[in-house]
Amino acid sequence: MTNMTRTIRIILCAIMVVSLSMPAEPSEPVKNVSLNEFLTLALSGNNMLIGEAKSLEAARYSTQASLGGQRTSLGAAIGGSYLSGQEQAGIRESDISGMDAGLVLTQPIDISGKFGLEERGAVLAYEMRRANLDNIINELMASAEESYWSAVLANENAALQRDILTQRVENLRVTEEKFKHDLVPKLDVIRADSLVAAAETLVSEAETERQNILASMALLVGDKDVAPEETSMAPPQFEPGSDLEEDAERRPDVRSGRLALQMADNAKKMAAKGMAPTLDATVNWVLYSQPSASSSPQMGEIVTSLRLNIPILDTSSKYEKLNAKMLEEAAGASLQHTLDTARMELTVARNNWHRAVALERGKRNEAERSNEELRITELMYKEGMGAQIDLINAQTENQRVRTEHLGAVKGMHSAIVQLRRAAGGYIPK
Repeated sequence: MTNMTRTIRIILCAIMVVSLSMPAEPSEPVKNVSLNEFLTLALSGNNMLIGEAKSLEAARYSTQASLGGQRTSLGAAIGGSYLSGQEQAGIRESDISGMDAGLVLTQPIDISGKFGLEERGAVLAYEMRRANLDNIINELMASAEESYWSAVLANENAALQRDILTQRVENLRVTEEKFKHDLVPKLDVIRADSLVAAAETLVSEAETERQNILASMALLVGDKDVAPEETSMAPPQFEPGSDLEEDAERRPDVRSGRLALQMADNAKKMAAKGMAPTLDATVNWVLYSQPSASSSPQMGEIVTSLRLNIPILDTSSKYEKLNAKMLEEAAGASLQHTLDTARMELTVARNNWHRAVALERGKRNEAERSNEELRITELMYKEGMGAQIDLINAQTENQRVRTEHLGAVKGMHSAIVQLRRAAGGYIPK
């Protein structure tokens, strides 16, 4: 590679660094949002969440419809009849036709307390659906915050890789100047050029990763182009809660488990009333009949009735009671497992937070020492007092520890997300 070619390459690398550091110009402008703004957009614009909310609304109407059998019903009854005339002694009687129309009012009467259990069961089923929706919201918001901090990390990593590329380009320039004056061998130039090529690849990979994360962010908010606002990946300040049981009870899956246990208890009480009698009150008012006496009651008359139904033999009630008893025991065991899982996840999340804090502290100290070592090594190399291999080693080590420190800070944010998710902290108040 000639000196002119290397010079052109250095210029092109510099252009590449500048161009990648500038925001792209998509067909629609990208909206830079804060974390709270992004979570709000995800809560209101995520299509999957909108669909779940509509399903919950439909469940509310279904709950109301399921109790229709307890309500007073009013219907119009219209009937017609035709009786052909019979023949006696060779004489055929006239055919008789008639019709009647009236109103029928029916009211079931709860004499066993079954209606109240039906209402409670319907309400519990709806509340359980709502708890499940809260669980979906909690998981989605945790995923959204994780995605947001991943995008922040991707921005920081892309900037870091561009900074490293700038360093490598500058080192290549210095090495070529030294080579012109016969201060370093040709091998040093080849090494420096290879490091520039490797840094170019890392910049390209970092930018691709950033774009992929932005695409996942867009999906979370209903296919809108969003990006995190300009912010640095700084260690967060956070203090986890101290009451493990309180955090566990706040979780939507625990609430859903408790509702399931209440539903099972309600179903057992319903099964116990399988042989309970039922009573219906009916009012029938005939508004019109032709002929007037062709119906019973006749036109203008009102008849009221009470109908009591007393079951005598029902072979299914016994097994329904046993089924309800087993389901209640299963719901109790499931709730206990959910509580145990919640306590485990909260404990693990707290341990991971403390580990993330210690890891970030160690990586920060390591990065500070590496930055100082690199500064001294670069100065010595430019002054001709250091070897290129020492500079390469210092740069490689600095790249590693700086990248690991960014990952450690991201790990702190991820630990906070894990803690909040485990405690049901993303559910809107």
